[in-house]
Amino acid sequence: MQHSLFPIKVFSRWYTNDTGFFGSSLTPVQTRTEAHWIIRFPIQGMRAENVITYIDNRNLHIRFQQTTEEKQVNETTGIVSAYQALTEWATRTSLPTHVDTSSYSVICCNDHVDLYFNILKGDEH
Repeated sequence: MQHSLFPIKVFSRWYTNDTGFFGSSLTPVQTRTEAHWIIRFPIQGMRAENVITYIDNRNLHIRFQQTTEEKQVNETTGIVSAYQALTEWATRTSLPTHVDTSSYSVICCNDHVDLYFNILKGDEH
């Protein structure tokens, strides 16, 4: 896999707008079954609607987004302060040969995200 270093962008709002950038190394794992290529990313708590993908020239471009919201109550004044953070990971990786790039599935589990690609058979490739 190429480009296993994910740049992570964190946008947070606590009274003012602040932006931070952090580096994270998330190495995806490729597995082949009889019918599928599976590409697994070790990202916890992701939902499918927050996984944005597109393919060009046999390269998979993928972005993962998570939003965190927290509230804190000032015990003296009772004022509630809200905190929101958007965390974003993005990467590009080459796809294996003989995968069907027109049809794939994104499956989110508690501790990882899988992308399932059908393997082209015979005359299809």
